Amino acid sequence: MPYRGVIFDLGGVVCGSPLHAIAAFEQEHGIPAGFVNHVVVTTAPAGAWSRLERGELDLASFFAAFEADCSAAGQRVDARAMMGRVTEAATPRPVMLEAIRRLRAKGYRVAALTNNWRTETDAASMLQTHFDVVVESAKEGLRKPDPRIYRLACERLGVTPEEAVFLDDIGLNLKSAKALGMTTIKVADPDDALAELEEILGFELRGDGGPVQRVTYRTPDGIVLVGEAHGDPTAPPVVLLHGGGQTRYAWGGTAAALGAAGRHVVNMDLRGHGDSGWASDGDYSLEAFVRDLELVARALNHPPAVVGASLGGLAALLTAGESAPELVSAIVLVDIAPRMDPVGVERIIGFMTGNPDGFASLEEAADAIAGYLTHRPRPKDLRGLQKNLRFGQDGRWRWHWDPAFMNGKQRPGASRDPERLERAAASLRIPVLLVRGRMSDIVSETGARLLLDVCPHASFVDVSDAGHMVAGDRNDVFTDAVVDFLTHPRA
Repeated sequence: MPYRGVIFDLGGVVCGSPLHAIAAFEQEHGIPAGFVNHVVVTTAPAGAWSRLERGELDLASFFAAFEADCSAAGQRVDARAMMGRVTEAATPRPVMLEAIRRLRAKGYRVAALTNNWRTETDAASMLQTHFDVVVESAKEGLRKPDPRIYRLACERLGVTPEEAVFLDDIGLNLKSAKALGMTTIKVADPDDALAELEEILGFELRGDGGPVQRVTYRTPDGIVLVGEAHGDPTAPPVVLLHGGGQTRYAWGGTAAALGAAGRHVVNMDLRGHGDSGWASDGDYSLEAFVRDLELVARALNHPPAVVGASLGGLAALLTAGESAPELVSAIVLVDIAPRMDPVGVERIIGFMTGNPDGFASLEEAADAIAGYLTHRPRPKDLRGLQKNLRFGQDGRWRWHWDPAFMNGKQRPGASRDPERLERAAASLRIPVLLVRGRMSDIVSETGARLLLDVCPHASFVDVSDAGHMVAGDRNDVFTDAVVDFLTHPRA
């Protein structure tokens, strides 16, 4: 029977291993190796760990209950500190995310099946959009290795157990899946596991320029900037910088397309956004974003082309035209120009600051977006919203950026200076492309022409049926224009 679905565990498979984090915690605190796992196994199914993963305990209640289980077994364990280490380890593995992307592109149905507990940034919430189906023990009241949760995952995925491959890092979980008829893979090393999956399915899940890689850069003021890299690291580099209030996911398929076109693409989350750190001093001035771009550019093997939307475009323009022109080889300004429509700017600010207490549900957030982006149809599948929202312990969804980005004293808008931006544009001696959304309320046709007057060698693309969020509105047209420009630049 041909395979139609692949089911992944999260912790220890798609993400870093909680078992490794717990082992390190035991070693650091003089706890016998394997003690925590012994408590988890011997107290199941009534113990605190099992109840947490079935959603019967929240994390705050779990701490005391698990410490009592450990005390009864003869050891004192600081459960809060231990779970902090587990959370730190739960970083997605880019090689696994790339494999999942390729599986779905080939038409395979892909699920996550995880024993978990609910937190603000749990892996199941953060990774929803990578899967067709996510089955969580904390929601279902069932946990692996109970056969019922495997059957549930297969039913929701629309496959039989015999049509599914299951990857997990725990032998007991694999044993139960195998008994139902699934093909199983034990994950110790991610590359070895994917090599085994490639052999089973008969096609490449890695290679072709390498998988997507997580990249980080630490700024002098201590912020860790997070991004992902596509393509061959020795190829000509391109840096993608999203707009204010967005995350790196705003680019849609642009990063992958540029990687496939022979570029090394670094797709960044700006400071205070997405997975990047927040500025402890609240410095979200335009100059701070310029410094961050300079840091990333200096770390690459060649001055990169920079594709910047809105705020990212302003940072790119000032870097290339003012502070460090030697660090940028070409620039794409995405619906941003020195002279912006003040009414449109105020409309964006009003939207971004309009829900300080967040949203009760993804549906409520989608309604707010639909009211702002009236030219876009309201999405039926809301999973994509989770990339721009974070789930709080109070059960509300908030935008995935630091509130100080909009409310603090050092915010980008405080340093808007059209004359300065025009001087920077006039000094550009590198290939320049302006991509405008024809329905934009930020860059008018007049504003675009003014940029072309001061930078006459610039190319210009006006994208129909697109507003300020050009890459999101017409990603296919936008991506084609950017790939063509960067592979055939006009000096």
